[in-house]
Amino acid sequence: MSQSVIEDQLVEWDTESFRDVLRNLPVPVGILTTADGTQRDGLTISSFNSVSLNPPLVSVSLTRNKPATDLTLQTGRFAINFLASDSVALANHFAQSRGVPKFESVEAEDGPGGLPTLAEAVAVLYARVRDVHEAGDHYLITGEVFAGRVNGGVPLVRYLSQYTAPSVESRDSTDAGRAAG
Repeated sequence: MSQSVIEDQLVEWDTESFRDVLRNLPVPVGILTTADGTQRDGLTISSFNSVSLNPPLVSVSLTRNKPATDLTLQTGRFAINFLASDSVALANHFAQSRGVPKFESVEAEDGPGGLPTLAEAVAVLYARVRDVHEAGDHYLITGEVFAGRVNGGVPLVRYLSQYTAPSVESRDSTDAGRAAG
């Protein structure tokens, strides 16, 4: 059990309390893909952040000792395929454990740098590994984005431990939310 200071009071903080907070925050669901020649791998992620616009940096948190994590570190590049709201089965497929042939019966093409690009992605970012930090049972990986594309559609998000779609009233790129940015 770890401790944190809130308003000068020492509070006991456990893993389940941490998870309860995180479950209440919607996060995008994506599949990180990587490849080295004919070897391809991927895994479902829900820990993604944009870090910087100049240079364009993103971060992902990957569990240690997973084949896709190891291949990402070996190749030094990855793609983040943000899934469409109707792609729950694909998210579950890539979340399966070791030994599952991830790209069998999955529609994918080679994108920039030979990185697998999934047909069900609403958007894709392609990045080179820039920094790797050990962070508990994960690696925090910062990647410099070298390409990207938007395919359109409503993204899949994880909220309250379930897959869902955000309520979208307007997809107009000139809407008030973007103008306020």
